[in-house]
Amino acid sequence: MPSAIFLLMIDEAISRDHKPDDVFYLHARIEGRNFYLVSDQMDMQRILPIMKGKDPVVYTMDEVVRIIAASCMDAPNNIKQMFPGAKLQSVQFKHNKDQVDDQIPF
Repeated sequence: MPSAIFLLMIDEAISRDHKPDDVFYLHARIEGRNFYLVSDQMDMQRILPIMKGKDPVVYTMDEVVRIIAASCMDAPNNIKQMFPGAKLQSVQFKHNKDQVDDQIPF
């Protein structure tokens, strides 16, 4: 079965390049800050020494979900729910009706 052999070759290459002690993380640089996302607290403890000197802001997946689920994120969450695939560009927590320039009521 050629596809099984191909998958075994890919698995061997990945195993060769990534040791079991490697920590998986996601990185984004936004507005001059380095943000890292790790899966759990154990990975956070493992990644901090690696990121020393990079001024990291490291969050676990659980922390990110808690932030997204917070009541102050109801409006962006509702928009994302109504418009699947919409891209969140910014969030403003203080609302000043004088600055609103559209007809959307939220």
